[in-house]
Amino acid sequence: MSKKGTTTGEEFEDFLKFAMKYRPQKRRVKSKPKERTCFTPSEVRDILKQNNLTDESLYKRLLGMGESSDNAKVLVQRILHPTEKDLELEQSVKEKDLYLD
Repeated sequence: MSKKGTTTGEEFEDFLKFAMKYRPQKRRVKSKPKERTCFTPSEVRDILKQNNLTDESLYKRLLGMGESSDNAKVLVQRILHPTEKDLELEQSVKEKDLYLD
């Protein structure tokens, strides 16, 4: 197994030199682009009710998605506690088919 003229210790030292210099290349994983799903505020409200989630859980999720604190508070208010104006706006957007399918 060993080459002529080299001892086992020398082979081991050569291997250690190789192991110290070896830099494996990371395989590039091709990722599929994520499709964004859009929900209406009423659909989000229904999902939260079905899963027994609170206002705070929606707020934390919005913060996790990168929304600012103030914007997240407004979104929670409009989604979970909509005014008549918010409901009318949602209905008009639905009628015009502006939400993505």
